[in-house]
Amino acid sequence: MNTRWYTAGIAALIAGLAIGWFLLRPLPRPATIDPDPGYLTIDSTATGGDDAGALVLDTPEPDALAASPLRVVGHARGSWYFEAEFPIRLYDANDTLLTWASGRAQGEWMTRDFVPFSVVLNFTAPTTATGTLVLEKSNPSGLPEHAAAVRVPVRFR
Repeated sequence: MNTRWYTAGIAALIAGLAIGWFLLRPLPRPATIDPDPGYLTIDSTATGGDDAGALVLDTPEPDALAASPLRVVGHARGSWYFEAEFPIRLYDANDTLLTWASGRAQGEWMTRDFVPFSVVLNFTAPTTATGTLVLEKSNPSGLPEHAAAVRVPVRFR
């Protein structure tokens, strides 16, 4: 009879220790993307907190003249891609979508490093003199905390 109580007490002690460890263990910190200060980035127009500095746009430069076909070239951290793509959209000053395409990774995209991308956007000349090029981080979850974008002002004439 004493053996049964002894065994039950040991089992309860082990269960209590396991539950205590589970509740009090340190949780892993979420991974963040470190901006690379060696690159020229458009941080002032980036949204998304940890993703500031995660995209470098080589062309077009802010306020550049945008004519069709518009070549968009740059580098983005691997976290911006999903299935090696992320959306790029061109809007006029009235927020009318002129065209969109996917920026495709030109290399291994499953990395924290920068991966080059390029895309050519074809569009009809808008009636407005200005617009915005929007490069969005792929966000298959749809959760706002994973969203990020870089907005670049452009001129059409």
